[in-house]
Formats: sequence, structure tokens, C-alpha cells
Amino acid sequence: MIKKIIFRLKHNVKNFGFLNALKQEFCPKISKKHYDLFVLKYLKKQVGEVIKRYQNTDPVLSPAENIIWFFWAQGEECMPVLVRRCYESVKRNAGNYKVILISEQTISHYVQMPELVNYKKKNV
Repeated sequence: MIKKIIFRLKHNVKNFGFLNALKQEFCPKISKKHYDLFVLKYLKKQVGEVIKRYQNTDPVLSPAENIIWFFWAQGEECMPVLVRRCYESVKRNAGNYKVILISEQTISHYVQMPELVNYKKKNV
């Protein structure tokens, strides 16, 4: 039993840091709400600045829309048979969700890529 606890602690320390690992190991009966808040706080601390930097402040679509995003860089015309069947299956089974196919030609309608990404895409 002690070996299992030590193993979990090592794993959690590596992934979440020492104090967070202790909280996770010795406070397992915290409510889901508190655990979710704990994880959210951790993620904000670790990657909050990255999210803020790339967050789109002027969304093209309403966040309330039910959307299934499907990406195939070359577009629908160039899909192999297996990918085309998957795409058609998604469309058939989407229910009240809107299916949007994104390709290299349409991605700029939905995402603003950093200039460095565009430069490397063109020059590499």
C-alpha cells in the first residue's frame, strides 16, 4: 500500500508539483466542484498567459452554437476514401450539430494564425 502511494505521489509531483500532488493524494474526498476549481486554478497558473495571448476577442461564430469541427488540409475533394467515409458519417450522425469542414483555404475564416506560423508555412 505504501509503495502505491509513493508511486502515485511521484507521478503527481512530476505532473502537478509537490503541493498539488499532496492535495490530490491526501484530500481525495473533496467535491467535484472543488477539484474542478483546483484544476482550473492550476491550468490558469501554468498556461493562462498563452491562452490570453491567442484568445480570439472577436469570434466569428457564437460560442453557443453546436458545432463539430472537421479538418482536412487539402479539402473535401482530396480526401482519401476512408477519411471521406468518416466525414460523411459525422455529417449523417451530427443531429442538430452543424458540421464545418476546415481546410487550408478556409482556416483563416475561423482562426487568426500568428504571423510566424504563416511565414513558416510559406517558407518551409
